[in-house]
Amino acid sequence: METKNSKCPKCGTTLGADIPIDFDFNTKPVPGDIAICTGCAAILLFTEDLSLKNCPPTIFDELDKETQLQINRARVAILMINENKK
Repeated sequence: METKNSKCPKCGTTLGADIPIDFDFNTKPVPGDIAICTGCAAILLFTEDLSLKNCPPTIFDELDKETQLQINRARVAILMINENKK
């Protein structure tokens, strides 16, 4: 199943939702995978049809600490890049 263009539920940015955080383009997201909005850095979750919804905090809290750190680093990078575009 292909990812769908979705709008971020928090900021409305249109997302292709298909760039993996590890840049391994041979893998595709599956339902339950995490995504990050490139507009506002919101943590999102792939649904059954591979659209995106807000990630409940309980899901993020269940991730291992290394994954949480990797996601938070990516979020900081997105916010810094967006700030520099202003």
